[in-house]
Amino acid sequence: MAVLTAVVFAVWARNIRVNPINRIGQVSGLAMLQLRMTLIALLVIAALVIAYRRFGPDLQALFVRLSCAVVAGLATGFVAGGTTIGLRGTPWPINGVGGDVGTLANWAGAINRGESIPSGVYPPLFPELLALWAKVFRHGNTSYALQDLQILIMALIGPAAYLAWRLWFQPLWALAIGVTSSIPLYEPVKPYTTIVLVVFVPIIAKFIQVLRRSPQMTTRDRVTTGAAFGVMLGVMVIAYSGWFVWSAAGVLVTCLLVLPWKRGFKAAMVFVVATIIPFLIIGGLYIKDLLLKGGGEKDDYFYFDTKVDPAYFLMWRGDSPGEVGMWPPPGELGGVGVFMLILLLGLAVALALGMRRSLVLALVACLASSWLMRFWFASHMFQDQAVQLYPRTSIELAYVMLLLVGVAVHLSAQRLKSLWNRFVVHRTDPATEAEPKHVGARWRTTPGMASTIGALAAMVLLFGTAASSVADDIMPVDDSSIGSLTYRSHQLQKAGGECPRYANKHKCQRLGTPPWKLPVRNTPGANNG
Repeated sequence: MAVLTAVVFAVWARNIRVNPINRIGQVSGLAMLQLRMTLIALLVIAALVIAYRRFGPDLQALFVRLSCAVVAGLATGFVAGGTTIGLRGTPWPINGVGGDVGTLANWAGAINRGESIPSGVYPPLFPELLALWAKVFRHGNTSYALQDLQILIMALIGPAAYLAWRLWFQPLWALAIGVTSSIPLYEPVKPYTTIVLVVFVPIIAKFIQVLRRSPQMTTRDRVTTGAAFGVMLGVMVIAYSGWFVWSAAGVLVTCLLVLPWKRGFKAAMVFVVATIIPFLIIGGLYIKDLLLKGGGEKDDYFYFDTKVDPAYFLMWRGDSPGEVGMWPPPGELGGVGVFMLILLLGLAVALALGMRRSLVLALVACLASSWLMRFWFASHMFQDQAVQLYPRTSIELAYVMLLLVGVAVHLSAQRLKSLWNRFVVHRTDPATEAEPKHVGARWRTTPGMASTIGALAAMVLLFGTAASSVADDIMPVDDSSIGSLTYRSHQLQKAGGECPRYANKHKCQRLGTPPWKLPVRNTPGANNG
């Protein structure tokens, strides 16, 4: 349901007929997306009311699951729909044939010609997927295919976050914690990198939990579950390996700490081996290249974020263009703002209430490992004149810290509920509680309905406003902002020689030889992907 909602919502945006270069057209397009999202949300709430009033607990639970899935799909379906509007009239992806997107299109074209990509450390899955998509749907035009995948993968981030966090939480909590925490990861230009991080954290946390419990499992379950983890982790590492690099040290230490050394060690090893085998089958060759060639592949791409205070990670600008102003933004407490204080409070509460829980251990492991790796590479930046992608740890740090706040709220709610049941509910006689006279039987709410609807309504408003902000940033505009990347897509001659529909004064930049026909190339920008 989440995937269907996200994809249909993004495709539905194609019939919003506005001029994406005109600011009034952009605002009208965003307003139409917001209107559609609100109407769908109202239908979802109406269905929930009917389910709570007319059906039994099983169907009520089903409607809650479906409703949460729909909202998760809307969260990023909106951003993908905004991307669809911003690219209306041009077949090119965001940034046309420049930068990383041009290199990826070039590599995918080389793959379709039977050649190999020049970088042995770049994760191979996305270029292979792009090549296949272009061959099947775009007659080999890998740049046009890249626009499809930018929109599709952006739409799938919300469903992916919801699905992965359902491993840990009930529907409303998975939506509130998982999808909300993924908001800073919305990156329409290259969404294939951040969608991996969205699912990597909950899956590696679940791996740690299952590792602790493996002695209580049957041998068959250890093997099948381990193999499932191995396949998932193997696919993720060849999709984008950066998150594995930043998190590896902390995750390894945590696994060694929770490993049942005295009781169940052999059983745990069966589970670990069952995980490692498919992981290496899928990603072994790439990991070998990464280990052997990675040290020799120097990333000397210095850009805005490499000159920012390395301790600041709350907002990640990346290497996108745009006026900066004062950065980092000023904080009230020694340069530290209120948002950072909230994140630190979440960390403290999560540790206080759940220090021994697998999820908290995994989140803290990813946080600590990314933090240390960040400063390791940054501290050597001057000496080695190499960046080694360290600013990308900002995304993981922000994501994990937001997750810790969500987990802290969840654990606090559980603790308060336990205390309420212990000290209040058992001392209250239900027979003495009278129904308020002003509440008619016709509108009486059933248990859980009000809280469910209230939470969903709040999250729809949050996701809608956040998605609108992200979509607005990438609307085409002729300046130095990130929207200039989308603007370039409208000013580039099509493969057939004609100009895009909304090219400035119906004149456009000459294409020349398209990337998918050029000899294979290697650029620093692509390595920074």
